[in-house]
Amino acid sequence: MPSISRKLSPFLSQLLTSDKLLSISRRDFALKTKLLPQLDYITFYHRLDDPYSLLLLQVLPDLVKHYQIKLKIKLLLDLVDDLNPEPEKFKAYAIKDAHRLAERFNLKLPKQAITPSSKDKLLASQFLLTAKNNNPASVLKVTQQLWNDTANQIPFEINSTVISDEEAKKITDASLKQLLANGHYMSAMLHYGKEWYWGLDRLGYLIPRLESRCSPNNSSPPIYCQYPEIQQHNYLNENTTTDTIALQSIDFYFSFRSPYSYLAAVRLFNYARTHNLNINILPVMPMVMRGLKVPKAKRFYIIKDCKRIARRYGIPFGKIYDPLGGGIERCQALFIYAKSHSREKEFILSIASGIWSEAADVCRDKVLSKLINRAGLDWQQAKKYLKNTDWKHEVESNRHSLNRLGLWGVPSFDYNGISFWGQDRLWLIQENLQDHKLNSLI
Repeated sequence: MPSISRKLSPFLSQLLTSDKLLSISRRDFALKTKLLPQLDYITFYHRLDDPYSLLLLQVLPDLVKHYQIKLKIKLLLDLVDDLNPEPEKFKAYAIKDAHRLAERFNLKLPKQAITPSSKDKLLASQFLLTAKNNNPASVLKVTQQLWNDTANQIPFEINSTVISDEEAKKITDASLKQLLANGHYMSAMLHYGKEWYWGLDRLGYLIPRLESRCSPNNSSPPIYCQYPEIQQHNYLNENTTTDTIALQSIDFYFSFRSPYSYLAAVRLFNYARTHNLNINILPVMPMVMRGLKVPKAKRFYIIKDCKRIARRYGIPFGKIYDPLGGGIERCQALFIYAKSHSREKEFILSIASGIWSEAADVCRDKVLSKLINRAGLDWQQAKKYLKNTDWKHEVESNRHSLNRLGLWGVPSFDYNGISFWGQDRLWLIQENLQDHKLNSLI
């Protein structure tokens, strides 16, 4: 029997992601900043050993200049381990991913980039905090010098007048507490009007807000992270497949409890159908069912972030029923059935849409049968698979395969020897398709 909180969760998620609530929040912030202009600023949470912070810092001077807005920089030394379940894997992947972004947007990151040491990071923080220079150009200069250092020596002058280690840690700890209190847990974050924007990937959501705030000056507008046209697609009723043999295959690591996996699936399957690609779907268990923590602050941010992505791409989202536990196991078991009938994509879309936009409780046969039928499958045959446990071996094999790629989260992809994480990187598939000339982004 579902708990009261679980029964109420669809209504709470719908409220949390509602356009009306977002509109009220933005109107309230606009009114406050009109009455108190000193509140109209962006806060940037910058960690000197975060490559995403380094890339974002390179574009902020242009952003501040063009939209005539103040920027406050808060330095962070470390993040909370519990909120970042695989810190070492993330550190290694972040540098690899940041190189891709630097190349795409013509930004600077040393080719042989090595994460700055904790000692150097602390000294650089002491230097910046002593100078009390919040100018993004000055912070960028120090950060770039730190990343360019190959001799494991601080490349700028440190003298005896800098603040102590203890004082620097006290200030950066206060910044971390502020970050957490405002609802986030990562660096390279911009906070504006109660909303969060991560790295280069979320500038496309911040820029329209800045443009509506006031008329920009005559400087050239920033060109970073411009998004493609939204592709409208009635995916739930689309049962067509290509008639020719797919020339390319993409491994897609998917979780039924990941809203980003759902958003990626909608876009990727549509793209694959259009461009004759084969998608090899590899389900894995959710992180919390693999012993990794996903705290409440992280869950709240993810839901809000997914809503704005869904809004941009016209994907239904917001009325949610968490399938954690038995619901996940039932979906994993039935995926085996769907795959045996070559309807795994239709199954994924029907189930995921049910979970993330229709509050479908997949623990209930009555609900699950409708989703199965919508996928073009037979419930009477499907329910026989609910007691089948073969899926456990498959998802464990998929987890090991994901780890061998140096990845741990979903959605993740492996295409043509290129592995990457997140629906934000689907453009890598297009850029690396062989023997295809493509004119539009996913």
